[in-house]
Amino acid sequence: KSSSNKIKKVNINMSQPTNPLFQEVSNGASPINDTSYGPATVVATVVATVMTSYCPTAVVATVTKLFKDQRLGISLVNGVYGPKVSSIDADGLCHSSNLKVGMRLLSINSIQVNDKSNKEAVQILNAAEGQVILVADEIVPPKITFNYFKSAAGPKTTYNCYTAASSIKAQMETSASNAMPTLLKEAGVPSNTCNRIYTLIEGELLPAAAASLQQDYIYNTEMSQYTGKQMNKGAWGWGLESDHERKVFMMASQKASLERNVDLVATRVKDRANAMLAKYNIMATFEFKKEVLAKYSSQQQNQNEVVKIIGLQFHPIE
Repeated sequence: KSSSNKIKKVNINMSQPTNPLFQEVSNGASPINDTSYGPATVVATVVATVMTSYCPTAVVATVTKLFKDQRLGISLVNGVYGPKVSSIDADGLCHSSNLKVGMRLLSINSIQVNDKSNKEAVQILNAAEGQVILVADEIVPPKITFNYFKSAAGPKTTYNCYTAASSIKAQMETSASNAMPTLLKEAGVPSNTCNRIYTLIEGELLPAAAASLQQDYIYNTEMSQYTGKQMNKGAWGWGLESDHERKVFMMASQKASLERNVDLVATRVKDRANAMLAKYNIMATFEFKKEVLAKYSSQQQNQNEVVKIIGLQFHPIE
């Protein structure tokens, strides 16, 4: 299969029988039996390929049940977007596959199950024999965001990293190919629309935020050295103290202006995203990151908090 579709296929053949029955988990686990079920492997493989081509984050796990009651070793619960994997047993057939807890099932042997209950999915799995092809994907949170950090503390692998200063970096939290939230996918938002929103955040909002973060860092660094520079090592006169005060005021003014830039750019990005998402009944709002400010006065009872815009989050319109 083409690597461009990011299909991951794992073949597992267990020759030793294990404890029977796939377990449904809903208000307590209960075994389910059903009649035999044997779809064509070729059809299931083709359907799995098609589904993963439309869902780049999807994975394919292929296991072999030697008999109908052989244990697969995964449990399902009802999720917002269909049956979700809640546990994977160490002694089950799926233990060595690339299924992960938290993934939702898309199909079982070419049967679409993301619109079914966990009980219905369990019945299909319990009835299957021979080769069982499972297609699942990660549930992507309903947001597209970036993060920022000091260079020395930043991750080694970065997506579209924007360097604001030698000591500050900002980056998108996911690559464009993995950024599409499940909420948008379920609402029928085309991938190119999601990519356009991602590009707006990456190309407009991220640089504006990075510039503001740079100024924050410079201002805080200067203020930490303010007393020493203001005293000018014991020298008096010549206007040096006043010159340093002027620089501090100018930096504070630029800091406020750059923060306002972030607000204006973020509002424009949000408005354009909402124009693209309106027909899908999806609304975009700001995603924030909180920071705690230092206490500079004994009169303050608590430290103040400030929020920084770090992207967009998405909500269904009821």
